[in-house]
Amino acid sequence: MVDDVKDITETAESKASQEALDRARLARERREAEQRKRLDELRAHAAAAQAQREKRDEDRRRRQAEQRAKDDERRVQVCT
Repeated sequence: MVDDVKDITETAESKASQEALDRARLARERREAEQRKRLDELRAHAAAAQAQREKRDEDRRRRQAEQRAKDDERRVQVCT
C-alpha cells in the first residue's frame, strides 16, 4: 500500500513536472514567434524606407538633370 501511494505521488509529480515543461516550451515558442514577427516587420519597414530613399534620390537626380538641360539650352540661346 505504501508503494502504491509512493507510485501515485511520483506519477503526479512527474505529470506536474511534464506539464510545467510543456508550458515553458509553449511560452518560449510563443516568444520566439513574436520575435520573428517583429523582426520580419522591422525588415519590411527597413526595405520600404530604403525604397522610398532610392525613389527620392532618383527624383532628385532627374530634376537636377532637367535643370542642367534647361541651363544648357539657355546658354546656347544666349551665345547665338
